[in-house]
Amino acid sequence: MRTSRQLLLIVTLLALPVPALAQSNDVPHYNYAQILTTSSTVDLVPTTTPTTEIVELTGVKCVFPSSAGGASVNVKVTFGSGATNSITIDPSFLEQAQGGSYASGWIPTSLTGESMHVQLNNTNLGTATINCWASWVDHGGLE
Repeated sequence: MRTSRQLLLIVTLLALPVPALAQSNDVPHYNYAQILTTSSTVDLVPTTTPTTEIVELTGVKCVFPSSAGGASVNVKVTFGSGATNSITIDPSFLEQAQGGSYASGWIPTSLTGESMHVQLNNTNLGTATINCWASWVDHGGLE
């Protein structure tokens, strides 16, 4: 009798996290954009429309060529509420890779909102072919 109670207890404890996992509808996303024209703006993440709850920008990464020549990029995040955050990534503060390029590595952000639009802009920041990536999660249906 004692063994069957212990077995029932173990099975119950193991089953507890299952409903919580079933309720999560997190959908990860990964976007890429390249900016190379003087004084331009490009979409890294076009305006999102989440399924129900919130979206979260989890990180941004940019790679600059060895010939960046002082070119920087501004990453601007705008949420549906109108709140805006931005960061300027300057390759002069980055370590040069063996191939000569400058990579920011993943910059963690954890910015959240009901909808999101991420843009790259190089106005008054110089010109170079800059490649950027964004990772983000749509927390649609998260309860």
